[in-house]
Amino acid sequence: MDKENYRSFRYELVYTILYSVAFILVWHLPQLIILKVFNGPDILAVSVKSLGFIGIICVVFFSGFLSRYNRHKLFVTFGCLIAVLMFIIAMLPIETYREESMYVFVGMIILCMLCVHFSENARIAMWRIVYPEKLKGKIMAVFSGVASVLFLVSYPISEGFKNGIIGLQEAYLIGGLFMLASYLIYLKKGPVKGIEKLNVASKEYHPIAQLKSSFSIFKTDKEYLYYQILQMIFGAGNILLMLNRAVMVNSTFADLSITDLAVIDIVIPTALTIISVFFWGWFVDKVGPVKARIIAASSFVITWICFFIGLHLKDLNWIYASSIASGFSVANGQILWRLGHSYFSTPENDSKYFAVHQSLTGVRGLICGFLGLFLYTLIGNWVCLFTIILISITIPGYIKLDKLMMKNAAAKKEGNIE
Repeated sequence: MDKENYRSFRYELVYTILYSVAFILVWHLPQLIILKVFNGPDILAVSVKSLGFIGIICVVFFSGFLSRYNRHKLFVTFGCLIAVLMFIIAMLPIETYREESMYVFVGMIILCMLCVHFSENARIAMWRIVYPEKLKGKIMAVFSGVASVLFLVSYPISEGFKNGIIGLQEAYLIGGLFMLASYLIYLKKGPVKGIEKLNVASKEYHPIAQLKSSFSIFKTDKEYLYYQILQMIFGAGNILLMLNRAVMVNSTFADLSITDLAVIDIVIPTALTIISVFFWGWFVDKVGPVKARIIAASSFVITWICFFIGLHLKDLNWIYASSIASGFSVANGQILWRLGHSYFSTPENDSKYFAVHQSLTGVRGLICGFLGLFLYTLIGNWVCLFTIILISITIPGYIKLDKLMMKNAAAKKEGNIE
């Protein structure tokens, strides 16, 4: 990395540290807070995560907006809005109006996630032109590894909730300050040089026009179409259980505390992510996204087999084993969710590719979280088999796509494909 790259890296590292602590309260803990702090219903616990995916779906309608305007200003603006929403949660009258506060809490978290996904689109587009292409997997692994270390803070936070050491309002006040500080750091960093290269001179900014324009890439990029079809199946299978894991464990082992649930749902997977994310960063740079997905799909199959056995036998040891396997698998997703599209896109259309990827993630997240809960209430632990089957059938699909991409790459090199 040159001097400018290294300067950006340092600012990004400080931002990642501050942001990760706050993000625990936006994504990782809200579901457990609904279940154990508010003693809310399962459907609301699933809603707080599933409805957050609405924000990802919305991104594709504004991909032209995100491409045309200054990514740096948009990124900081949406980040500051997240901090404001966290401050609103900190002011909720929970003791006086507990049920009403619970519903407002869910609404604020959903709005937070909307802002998160808009800011993430702007960040990835900026991030891509700052660092050398050949190092993007390794650099993302560093940021993901640092973030994962900070996500372990979820343990003392949940322990504080459990023992009454810290209240919800205090936690979100502190979290909001961390969130605000992270984006102010980015503001000080200044805009990315060369950001004008990413501007799109489109005349149509109507949301429906942007939707059609974004998904039109599938007409010309069949490899990306096949990749996203496989991602849809793979992701849908995972989300059936991933968004319901805490609910299912809480239902089977009702005596577990919020800290116990945090260990299973957050701490153990995060610890394994820290260990394995650097392997995935090296592996993705070496073999590309598709081969990496083959290994990740196989490890997720193992994850959910262990989970099914643990629920069926009511044995926490199998649940812990599932969490360990999950951490290894999720580390792959932390890198490829942000970078997978970039192996198909160019810097000029990066936002469009990422917006499509984000929105399809949002569709499956919005639907499959609730579908997983519905199937769980209908057939119980056997819902795990749906996930295992769906993920398993993507493995030969990824293998076939990898062969197709290698064949097309060889043809391009020989000049047979433009």
